[in-house]
Amino acid sequence: MLLYICISSHGYGHAARQCSLLIELHRLCPSWRIVISTAVEKSFFGLSLQNIPFEYRYQTWDIGLIQNDALTINMQGTLYSLEQHYKTIDSAIEEEADWLRSQDLNILIIADIPPSASKLSQKIGSPLIFIANFGWDDIYSQLNKKFHKYAHSANLGYRKGDLLIRCPFSLKMDWGLSEKHITLTAAKPRKLPIQLKSEIISYNKKIIFFAFGGHGFHIDPSRFELWDNFLFLIPKSYYNEVDFNFLPHNCRVITENIRQIDLLPICYRLLCKPGYSSFCEALSLDIGLNIVERDYFPESSSLISSIRLCASHRIITKEAFYKGLWELDKPLTKPSFSPLDNNGAYQAAKIIRDFDKLMNK
Repeated sequence: MLLYICISSHGYGHAARQCSLLIELHRLCPSWRIVISTAVEKSFFGLSLQNIPFEYRYQTWDIGLIQNDALTINMQGTLYSLEQHYKTIDSAIEEEADWLRSQDLNILIIADIPPSASKLSQKIGSPLIFIANFGWDDIYSQLNKKFHKYAHSANLGYRKGDLLIRCPFSLKMDWGLSEKHITLTAAKPRKLPIQLKSEIISYNKKIIFFAFGGHGFHIDPSRFELWDNFLFLIPKSYYNEVDFNFLPHNCRVITENIRQIDLLPICYRLLCKPGYSSFCEALSLDIGLNIVERDYFPESSSLISSIRLCASHRIITKEAFYKGLWELDKPLTKPSFSPLDNNGAYQAAKIIRDFDKLMNK
């Protein structure tokens, strides 16, 4: 069996979700050949999957939203990129279809969440499973009218799948597909190198993981100095390196090749934008969330509404965030309901394995 995974290149969240799933799927089906197709850099998967063998094929399957930074959307840039993408995607699909046919294996396609994967599925006659908490049709339909034709096109693509594995914190995803529901999809943390952990603990401060995804943004370094009793862990890969020269003493840039999930167990809170994978990781470890609101991204409101129900949290406006009013010293608001189980990656892996068994009876 060849498992071909089409992953959105919009940030790292979709890739992180698929890595948690692939770790579990490899345990269940170690003989399956894993091929990851995305524009997210190969090194991300090498770090996340470690010793799990996989092949990598560079491909941009969708555009998503073009962002100026982690908190703002570039609408005109998104429209232009969508227009260009639709001019080239068919030839890219033809190239991948030719390659897949040449492998002479049974193929199962997983998509998180490019609707164009349905064209590949139809072209080679292989089944397609979507794994998602939203679709681009949900997003584009809530933007201005110029996006509506792309929402319609995405919806048509999603409707040609064979199954939807619905993740928590989900939008409508009205695709007319059979569905399976799963819980949180966070990977398990690995032990930190002893020297790194000792160094971080030696600051003797409450530790905040400062996480704003692959797009990053500029923040006035003096804002960190307002919280001198806290140590901020900042992933180097997320931010413009020029800012690091001006960070105060209570910031530790993580230059080591270590995942966010591996650092969270020693953290007091996660300071972040609304993001599916970050939320799953924090909830799985019972880490408090200080969440900065994000404008013009419809998924954000659904994520925050869900967090109010199932996680200890504080919600911060974007304006307050840029002023340094991060509320790290204030108590968290308790959730209305019990936390979700962190068993979704295994659940999804089992669904995929059982789906393959059913299709090949």
